[in-house]
Amino acid sequence: MKRRLATAAAILLTSIAATVYGRGMDNEISFEITGGLSSICYSTVSGDYKPMAGTSAGINYLHRFNRNWGLGTGVGFRLYQSRLNFGTYSDTYTATTTVPPVATGSDINSFRFSYTYTELQDKQQAFYLSIPVFAQYEHECGFYARLGAQLNIPMGGGSEVSFELLKTSGYFPYENRTYTNLPSHGFGSYYDDGTDESMTYLVNGSLYAEIGWNWDWDERFVLYLGLNGEYGAGKIYNRETTSPQLIYNNGDLAYTPIWNADITDGNGGRKAITGDKYNNYAFGIVLRYSFGW
Repeated sequence: MKRRLATAAAILLTSIAATVYGRGMDNEISFEITGGLSSICYSTVSGDYKPMAGTSAGINYLHRFNRNWGLGTGVGFRLYQSRLNFGTYSDTYTATTTVPPVATGSDINSFRFSYTYTELQDKQQAFYLSIPVFAQYEHECGFYARLGAQLNIPMGGGSEVSFELLKTSGYFPYENRTYTNLPSHGFGSYYDDGTDESMTYLVNGSLYAEIGWNWDWDERFVLYLGLNGEYGAGKIYNRETTSPQLIYNNGDLAYTPIWNADITDGNGGRKAITGDKYNNYAFGIVLRYSFGW
């Protein structure tokens, strides 16, 4: 019985190998989609960094030089995402206003602006057009591996700020008074308005690898299923300046994306919330359907 099972298994494996390499295709065009972690990597001194799921879709061309090796290229679109979660986020800094809350003329008044968020979250997204170049190896049993690099061209994206509650106040030394309920002057309680802030990303490159299995779907059609990993080899964002996460401007409030935000360091100075290196990485499943000739 064991001998019969072993014989049947050997015949099956031989048939699979013959089917895989019986197609004799030198050229192949494939359509693929991936899913899994596809995130933006950076360090932070405040908040809880969370990588997020993303996706990609693309078209590839592969030319085989022999039964084992081939070179390819293509084009695709990829979404990278990440976020910073804060339980409570507070900051204080000196601001000025030409619209003071009391009748003191048009003099510019210096005051201490303070704000506190409840459940602040900053979610980042980046959309890229990717152009890969890769080498592919295939074994007789259907196993395959890819190794390559890709150029990532930014297509858009930004930072989405959300929170449950924001409280602001202003302490004016010349009055020795703190204002907490003057919404027309930017002091009061505010609720989430789902603000989106655009961000300008950089062209960067990434290295990637993939392993998996392929099966003949038909005489000219092949199905791939694999795991892939990618890591960006260059920064995707260039931070030029930093400013408070919430900017006060004569009663108006403006949000700063967290990558550009700074916070008091407790010693009279300011420090950036995140590091200045922003890289992309991905890890997940790839499904590819191809046809050849």
